[in-house]
Amino acid sequence: MPTNFKKLVTARMAQTGENWQAAARHVRAQEFLARFRSFTDELRARLANPTLAARVAAMFAVGTEFPSEDALKDYLHEHPNADKSKHTVKKDRKEEGEGGATDWAGEAASALDAGEKPKSLLKDVSQMQTGRGRDQKAQGLFKEVKKRWEENKISDDEFGEFEEAYKEADLPKPHRG
Repeated sequence: MPTNFKKLVTARMAQTGENWQAAARHVRAQEFLARFRSFTDELRARLANPTLAARVAAMFAVGTEFPSEDALKDYLHEHPNADKSKHTVKKDRKEEGEGGATDWAGEAASALDAGEKPKSLLKDVSQMQTGRGRDQKAQGLFKEVKKRWEENKISDDEFGEFEEAYKEADLPKPHRG
């Protein structure tokens, strides 16, 4: 036990005439209350800070974005006083027009099935503005054309021309696989 604790208990015993257990109980309670008061004082000071109060208020003012319509309905059912206009459902990438390589691979597959030449599809991709979307579409197209070539749906010459055009178009190297 800390020496200070022993001193406080013996002083309490001498002052009140209590036994050791009762005096120790009282000293522990006083120490706890002192720590609790300092904690609450610090908490009050932090909450009085206007920036903290503004951040907490902003958390409640802004709604939540839910992954699905069902999740939003469940939340609104659990929180009947929630403002419905502040909560939204997350949009799919397809709806936003940011289709990735898999979306473009599907478009490329249907275009190849319709008889479109791989090299002409590559021209469409290479004329797009540079960026992540273009790179993903190029890699998706390359993957789809290579898959067709492996299935013998595209001739070796046609695949060779496509590969050369791909390298000349300064597009990113396709992923292996």
